[in-house]
Amino acid sequence: MFFIYAHIYLAAARQALGDKAPAVKSLRTALDAALPDNLLMPFVESNSHIQPLLRSLQRDRRREGVRRILDLAGNWNMGLRGMDAALAPYCLTPRQLELIRLAAVGKTFKEIAMHTGLAHGTVKNNFAALYKRFGVHGVKELVDNVMRAGLPVTPRQDVPL
Repeated sequence: MFFIYAHIYLAAARQALGDKAPAVKSLRTALDAALPDNLLMPFVESNSHIQPLLRSLQRDRRREGVRRILDLAGNWNMGLRGMDAALAPYCLTPRQLELIRLAAVGKTFKEIAMHTGLAHGTVKNNFAALYKRFGVHGVKELVDNVMRAGLPVTPRQDVPL
């Protein structure tokens, strides 16, 4: 996962510096590593930085994967705008809400770490910060508080965990 993100960020940085050819090469490297395993979200999450590069690859041999990424990115951006309004009272990031959702369905910190690609310690630190913010002492209390606030913590049935 790190390899994929590193090449996406490298592509974005090279594009920002005006080095289009090396930027495209970095993005192709990331796509070649990710598409066989259908790993699209790293590109979707970074879409605002790499969209022109993705569009330039629409006629490439990776065009089907690029099309799926661009389609998902459009939905992602629309969802983020709606989610931003719902999260504003608690200033929860989409990642924090994802962690809470995974905990709400019974995932352990270790399982959450494996699912998200975060280190186990990072997951624990995130929950410690959330506990402090909400004034609670455990996952159940955290989930209950977030649900009382009306934030969506139960996963949609069409989205695999």
